Amino acid sequence: MRHRRQARTTETNFSCVGLLETRIPEALEIDEAIGRKIRARRTDLGLSQGSLGAKVGLSFQQIQKYEAGTNRVSSSMLFQMACHLGMPLTYFFSELPDTMGEGMGLRAEEERNWEYVRSPEGRLLVETALALPRQVRSRIVALMEIMTTEEV
Repeated sequence: MRHRRQARTTETNFSCVGLLETRIPEALEIDEAIGRKIRARRTDLGLSQGSLGAKVGLSFQQIQKYEAGTNRVSSSMLFQMACHLGMPLTYFFSELPDTMGEGMGLRAEEERNWEYVRSPEGRLLVETALALPRQVRSRIVALMEIMTTEEV
């Protein structure tokens, strides 16, 4: 008697409910949201569409189409752009509706933190902190935590 192997399955909390019913207009909204994030970060860094395209092996026209949401960015291309733009992949999904609980987009607090880090003041703070020895940085962070809990 031959026994058939049963495929092993693993339990996950991942759910595609709602995503399987995605219609084209919703897909276009997602493409446009990701395109806006690409444009925002590119301009924050002072890069032209041509220079970003050169870094990832595309023409400026293709970058233009991605930013407009006309063309959909593949996951591998988005990964390359994230690397060259110095952002985590989650940054590009922060405007999307959270259709799968907490896993799909960044929470509002995380997005606010990234906005601050991208600001001139935030960049200066990070650059200055990174110039300090690790032990000094940890003491400054401890001091800042105390200052935020005390009433001013």
